[in-house]
Amino acid sequence: MKKRNWLISGSAAAAVAAGTSLVVVPPAQASVSCSSTQFTREFFSNGSLSGTPVKKDCDGEITEWWAGGAPLPGMPSDNFSVRWTLTRDFGSGGPFNLYAAAHDGIRVYLDGTRTIDLWKDTTTQRSRTVQVTIPRGRHTLRIEYANWSGSASAKFRYAPRTSTTDDHTPPLAPADLTAWYSEEAGQAKLNWAESPEMDLAGYRVYRRPAGTDHWTRVSGTAPLTSPWFKEQVAADGSSYDYQVRAVDKAGNESAGAAATVAAQGTPPPAPTGVEENWEIGDSTVAKLYWQYDADVHIAGYRVYRSTGLPVETTEANLVSGSTLLTSGYFREDLPQTGHPYYYVVTAVKANGAESEPSRYAVFYTEDTTGPANRALDPVASVDERGVTLTWETSAETSPDFSGFVVYRSTQPRAAGGQVASVGRTWGTTFTDTTPVPQGTHYYWIVASDYSSNKGTPSVDVMAEVPVNTTPPPAVAGLTAEPRENGVALSWDGDESAGIAHYVLFRGTLAGGEWRYEPMLDHIWLTPLTTTEETYFHRTLPDAEQVRYSVVAVDQYGNRLSPGSEAAVVELTELDMRPPVEPAPGGPFVSLSADQNGRVVWLVAAEAERPAEEITGFLVHRWNRGSGDWELLAELPEDDWSYYDRTIPGGTTTYYRVAAVYQDGETIADDTYAVTY
Repeated sequence: MKKRNWLISGSAAAAVAAGTSLVVVPPAQASVSCSSTQFTREFFSNGSLSGTPVKKDCDGEITEWWAGGAPLPGMPSDNFSVRWTLTRDFGSGGPFNLYAAAHDGIRVYLDGTRTIDLWKDTTTQRSRTVQVTIPRGRHTLRIEYANWSGSASAKFRYAPRTSTTDDHTPPLAPADLTAWYSEEAGQAKLNWAESPEMDLAGYRVYRRPAGTDHWTRVSGTAPLTSPWFKEQVAADGSSYDYQVRAVDKAGNESAGAAATVAAQGTPPPAPTGVEENWEIGDSTVAKLYWQYDADVHIAGYRVYRSTGLPVETTEANLVSGSTLLTSGYFREDLPQTGHPYYYVVTAVKANGAESEPSRYAVFYTEDTTGPANRALDPVASVDERGVTLTWETSAETSPDFSGFVVYRSTQPRAAGGQVASVGRTWGTTFTDTTPVPQGTHYYWIVASDYSSNKGTPSVDVMAEVPVNTTPPPAVAGLTAEPRENGVALSWDGDESAGIAHYVLFRGTLAGGEWRYEPMLDHIWLTPLTTTEETYFHRTLPDAEQVRYSVVAVDQYGNRLSPGSEAAVVELTELDMRPPVEPAPGGPFVSLSADQNGRVVWLVAAEAERPAEEITGFLVHRWNRGSGDWELLAELPEDDWSYYDRTIPGGTTTYYRVAAVYQDGETIADDTYAVTY
């Protein structure tokens, strides 16, 4: 039975001594503040927990045995009640056992929900254990007890179930993790807030190099029981990620609280004098001197080199080796690649702390080194396209590689002979479309750089090229679509046919026969050729019935004849002409419009009426929507051009320009513009 310190006032003691019945009411209680793991306890002088409590205090555990006595001086020994209340953080929650036992009534509530109900007047102690799952976070337990008569006792316990069979709920990750590096101790140190988990077994600490994926446990086999950790880490500038995880008694492990520690000691000052090393012109050797610091804290120096600024102090740029230099001098042969080479030097303390880089020295070189790239195992195949070479590339490469050059000769490379460069490519395949027919050819491939230095040639590969007089087959899929500004042609390509280009023909019907003429390049006025599989013939759509023929030509000039053997498509052009008679013919020696909407005219010197009688010009544009000529501009007699800034694209537009004379007579002429 718990000890009770009962305090009875003097008057109450006198009453007791006289044998009179007295109920002592304790003085009013100040507000009670209990810790998060203590119950707030309230006593009532009735069996119904009603009215104002006789007393409030804190109770660490509920294990009461009042036998037949009163729980407090002045309270009755029968017909009293007690309420215990606790609100606390249950961490991640999980499976719990709740146990209650009492002489007379006891009931237990979790967040207001009754979980145990033994509310009955009894002469024997009754008990019950229930299993509940408590969610994570803060929850309230309320235990109510009543004694109506006879012996009085009350017990209550709550505890997590920690067997691996019952508990599969991981604990919460530790909060408020702080990590730092102590240079004096050479240690990484961590601390964090204590976990609220009731079934906590301890903590585990994991580490990995920053930016990597694999974690290593560094806190030992047994979980840590205190919320702090430290370990020795060399001050070499490395960064480490740390993760702290809580582990419960069932072996469940929480997510990790993470922090990063940079094991960086105070760096020494950067070496001086490096920037004073230089040479005029190109150099073949780099020689560096700097001021040697005899400070006992300097363990040595590192030299870094790169072809650009700034010089990053990375392992890839380190040229002084893995061992620190112990003097103020460094020398190395320079690669003759044409690059400027920049050098910096750093100082390193014994604890691994490295200084900022020094100012840089620069040495210039001449590029006399061919690229490391090589073409391996070339293979030649002959077909309608010519000779196709394919090869593999070496694993070694150079940053100034500018492609592979393909050479051809009638003799093996070792035998000399006339050598021709037939092409260049960045890839691993090349087709020579110009080999001489009925001949033996030898090929080899050489890598080149931007300074035209050549690498190691590949082995020779031989190809026998036969005579070729077979033209490519007729193109497939030829279509022609009439449009408002011409005809759109398209056809299917055939990479296997050795096609060098296509020639385009337009056919017109004359005397019952179709006659084909090559379409002309509008700049050079030569037969039109193309290497594409589409062409747009911009021409006046005037309802003419025409044919188009597309002829494939190989590298030897072989081709089919247009019309009879080659692909042909026939169509009737759209009719974009105004459905009115054209103007009878104005006084213009020329009248034209271009695709940009610029209309230009020139009055003939021998016009029917003298140019001096012209007072102005009227510029009209045919409106197909309204079916009428609309006036665009009225111009003075000395303005012989007009710019239509609203000319529609992708169609054919008609213009009518009329000269206006002094007597009001107008004489007009028509022209048109075909736009893209």
